[in-house]
Amino acid sequence: MLSSLTPVQLVPQDHPIRMIKPIVDRALNKLSSIFNQMDNMKVTLDRFEGDFAVCEKADRTMINIKKDKLPGDAKEGDILIIEGDHIKTDLDDTLNQKKAIKGLMDKLWDDRDPPK
Repeated sequence: MLSSLTPVQLVPQDHPIRMIKPIVDRALNKLSSIFNQMDNMKVTLDRFEGDFAVCEKADRTMINIKKDKLPGDAKEGDILIIEGDHIKTDLDDTLNQKKAIKGLMDKLWDDRDPPK
């Protein structure tokens, strides 16, 4: 049997469960920022393997993301921002990271002892 009534309409006004709903709603509102943080993160695109991009999270753990979820111009070394189901390239962070890596490489080559 189908019903066009909503759950709110089905529960009598004096039912004890109605006292619990506001408490649960407040708790879920407090937790929503935690849930949002779980869905919002930055990763570095490390490499491609088949249909997946292997990405490194800030805690150095790796995750796989289907290639078709990435921006069309995503490439290895890019910093990606994941916001729920949407992924975009963080151009500023990508550029800053590339500059930092170049600086480290230049320093590495400059600090070498000259050949004897």
